[in-house]
Amino acid sequence: MLVLGFFYYLYNNKIIPTVVFALLLPFCKAQGILLIVPLIFFVLLKYKYKIFDILRCKENIIVTAFFVGWVSYFCFMYITTGSFFSGFEAQRYFVAHNDIINIFRIDQWFFNNFINIKLTLHGCTNSFTDRAFFVFYLVSLYYIYRKTNKTFFVYALFLGMVPALSDHFMSYTRYLLPLFPMFIAFSIVLKNKVFNLIIVLFFSIQIIFAVRHCLSYWVA
Repeated sequence: MLVLGFFYYLYNNKIIPTVVFALLLPFCKAQGILLIVPLIFFVLLKYKYKIFDILRCKENIIVTAFFVGWVSYFCFMYITTGSFFSGFEAQRYFVAHNDIINIFRIDQWFFNNFINIKLTLHGCTNSFTDRAFFVFYLVSLYYIYRKTNKTFFVYALFLGMVPALSDHFMSYTRYLLPLFPMFIAFSIVLKNKVFNLIIVLFFSIQIIFAVRHCLSYWVA
């Protein structure tokens, strides 16, 4: 909701509502701060890379709002837990051990996630399903680039790649849900073609996950 609201008001040139969503996004999820990247790209395109216009544009208040929201999050964590970085420190207690540093260890990440691992249908960190959806996401980037605008492509690139490269694909499918440009792109590509087949396929996946959940298997 926050992502869609942010882009909706941004493209309708309504600064105050956009600022509100920009403030809230870092509170919702650590990845919320990443939306500053497509925002900067949006501004660069809008003002045609003219530095003087960019420095004095009204969208700068939105950029500021992201940082205010992020700092507010850290302050909230300090007040409630005694540490600014409790949210990040808590990652060590998760089996996936998310760490942004992993992004700079691509070779090690690839080996641990695709070579030196025994996959199961849908486990916590060894899920074939999550990896299959990651491949699906990589394919979708091509169509997002071709069928939507470039700002949406940058958004999908960062919001899909960073979570994938920073951990062991734990619950990766949920990170794809906010990537609305993917749904726009495929709705254009698949319009009036195999739409009914797609509905049956993904509805079947939902049934499988619902059954697993009822049987106390990992689903997230």
